[in-house]
Amino acid sequence: MSNLNGRTDTAISSMIFARSRHPPADLVLTRRDDILGERRRQLKENLACVEEWIAAERDVVEWVRPDAGALCCVRLRPSAFDDIAVSRFYADLGREGVRVAPGDWFGEDRRVYRLGFGPFATPDLRVALGRLSMCCGGCTGSVRWAQAGF
Repeated sequence: MSNLNGRTDTAISSMIFARSRHPPADLVLTRRDDILGERRRQLKENLACVEEWIAAERDVVEWVRPDAGALCCVRLRPSAFDDIAVSRFYADLGREGVRVAPGDWFGEDRRVYRLGFGPFATPDLRVALGRLSMCCGGCTGSVRWAQAGF
């Protein structure tokens, strides 16, 4: 690199690695079984929690139980939710701060939604499912999960 005096200066660049909250890849790969084992345990526990919730709310929802992954598809039963109740359900979710992916985002009926259960600690998932029940109950008068004290 030349400066105005015709001298050539050498630029030295160094990389400073910021400390990250994520471990380096080589550490992750060497501990793969430990890390994935813990993740599998958490997903299994959370799936069981969602199964309990579906069973408690079976009069108002039905689902496709996932074979793998961290989300499932849930459908508001047409016998419990008319079109007005479906709209009210999503409005209530917004007020409660509960986020699901409505079916019309992925080409399905609005009665269908995707429910993610992977990234939560199980106690937090139970709270979220309780809020989801309150929203279902606000539309149908049925709040079994929340009443059961889950």
